[in-house]
Amino acid sequence: MNIKELPFEHVTVKALDIFNGYEISFVIENQTFHFLIGKSEELLPLNIKHYFKNQEHCNICQKMIFPTPFGQQPCLPLQKDMKDLLSHLRKTYVVLT
Repeated sequence: MNIKELPFEHVTVKALDIFNGYEISFVIENQTFHFLIGKSEELLPLNIKHYFKNQEHCNICQKMIFPTPFGQQPCLPLQKDMKDLLSHLRKTYVVLT
């Protein structure tokens, strides 16, 4: 999968209170994903989950995903490319310190 070719929209970042890190939310083809990033000496990609409002097939992994909170399943193709995804988001959309 080429991360740079994905049509990212509505990229937002929020610092998390429950641990030292960030949650990056973004939309790809009208489907929302949440990307958890740990912050220590360097940023560490932790997990990327579907965050769908309705039951539907994921356009990336093709799995049937149930609505949140039940449907917060990892998206395996994005999981495999988490480091590239983090790098692309940092260069293109968000500044994380």
